[in-house]
Amino acid sequence: MDLIRPASVPALVRLLPVLVLFCLIGTNARAQEPFVAGPGPYDPSVPTVAELRGFPTGHTFSTDREIERVLTGLAAASKRILLTEYGASFEKRPLRLAWVSTPENLTRLDSLRAVNARLMRGEAVDLKDQPIFVWLSFGVHGDEASSPEAALELLYHLAAAEDDATREWLANCVIVIDPLLNPDGHARYVTWFRGVMGDRPDPDPSAREHRPPWPGGRTNHWYFDLNRDWAWGVQPETRARAAVYLRTLPQVHVDFHEMDAGSTYFFFPPAAPIHPFYPASTAAWGRVFGEANAAAFDSRGWSYYTEEDYDLFYPGYGDSWPSFYGATGMTYE
Repeated sequence: MDLIRPASVPALVRLLPVLVLFCLIGTNARAQEPFVAGPGPYDPSVPTVAELRGFPTGHTFSTDREIERVLTGLAAASKRILLTEYGASFEKRPLRLAWVSTPENLTRLDSLRAVNARLMRGEAVDLKDQPIFVWLSFGVHGDEASSPEAALELLYHLAAAEDDATREWLANCVIVIDPLLNPDGHARYVTWFRGVMGDRPDPDPSAREHRPPWPGGRTNHWYFDLNRDWAWGVQPETRARAAVYLRTLPQVHVDFHEMDAGSTYFFFPPAAPIHPFYPASTAAWGRVFGEANAAAFDSRGWSYYTEEDYDLFYPGYGDSWPSFYGATGMTYE
């Protein structure tokens, strides 16, 4: 069964490549070259990420408190954002979701989620005025710290942009942004990084800031890799996230990472092996999105690769587990 409404396909296929572009800014931005989210125009009443946080993207990595300040500031300034808390990490850092859509969609979010979950379970529902749900997860590995930075800039763009394309996305989609899945590992890494960084980031691969000591920040408080826990739920962050995810069941889920230094960018289609229960329709949609991403990268002369390194056999990844619940689950790295 095809669970993506045909009328919303053009907007959705255009949306994902733009989101990928935002997720490159954390590693490409420099403090002397301020990130510009898009052509605009932007609502001047919505503060920028730099204004809320106190420094531009690319100057250093944000702490969890600085991320929280940006989230709450944008939600207070824009009627397009509903900020919720779905749980806490083991070290009691809040786990947040930003629900982004038109104000009209957000006022009936509970009913939209209920209808969407019924649809994804195969029930017959009325799809009139029903948006697609697109869930974007950032920072499951705490030391891939550019990922949450990209989430903040993306959230600002969706909150403040007044161009026709953004308005179309918001009318047709509820975009769910989880800006930091692993706040404890992220805090461990960022604390170390800011303690060894000089007055500006150093791109030299031999610089101290690129060589974190054990245990680093990839894992959570218990040194558990949360991107191996989606199917099992042995960690509190995973259990809290799964509870709210399964009450929503989005049509699309993207797990945003940060690629190793010196590598290009990966997006779908995935590499073999692929789990035999992986839905064929999901694989087909992954290729549709991948081709749109490739066209966007080609137009800018950016390097990328597909169908290598990242398989879909293990069921506990941030692309495979959502796929078994009906989403087009994808890794972008």
